[in-house]
Amino acid sequence: MRNEPIYRRRRLAALAILVVLVVLVVWAVSAIAGRGDPSPQARPSSTEAGEPVEGGASDVTPSGDTASGSPSAGGQGSPTSTGDTPACAADALSVTIATPSTTVSVGSTVKFAVSITSASEQACLVDGSDASRVVTITSGKERIWSSADCAKAEPRSLLMAKGDTDAKTVSWKTVRSEPGCDEDQPDLRPGTYKAQVTLGDVSSETLVLVLE
Repeated sequence: MRNEPIYRRRRLAALAILVVLVVLVVWAVSAIAGRGDPSPQARPSSTEAGEPVEGGASDVTPSGDTASGSPSAGGQGSPTSTGDTPACAADALSVTIATPSTTVSVGSTVKFAVSITSASEQACLVDGSDASRVVTITSGKERIWSSADCAKAEPRSLLMAKGDTDAKTVSWKTVRSEPGCDEDQPDLRPGTYKAQVTLGDVSSETLVLVLE
């Protein structure tokens, strides 16, 4: 007959060895998994002048809010590439302009919502400064006002990926302007005016305004 006490001890020893092996395997798997890289943090989204940002462009060099300023002579267009991050190509960008009402009174303030959207397949840099993102008002062939005429010379580089949008508010006090921000300008008359936003070589559709 089989020696029952010896058989029982052998079974217990075998079970103990099996438990130790299971513990060692679990510990090894946990240690290997713990060495993996942490998931990347999402890039912070930026807002400007109370406008929400869809997609969230990263503001690399933030600047102040846009007021009723205008374009300065230099600094327009996309920034040069920085390190491994290239400048966004013009054909990968789009700009839009909108306002709650296209019929306004002379002497009132028109608030334009202007935005930049990227369709680039890779992250790239955009010059989002007030001197680059420019709103221009015209009447016929006459240039009436530009947000760049009184713009602050502050750099604002945006890191944008596909689908990112950066939105801003630009205010126009229904007045004329000239480069250099000379405030001594003739008053505007009621009539039809056109607004457009440009970003280097990228232009929005024209927005028709009626001043009463």
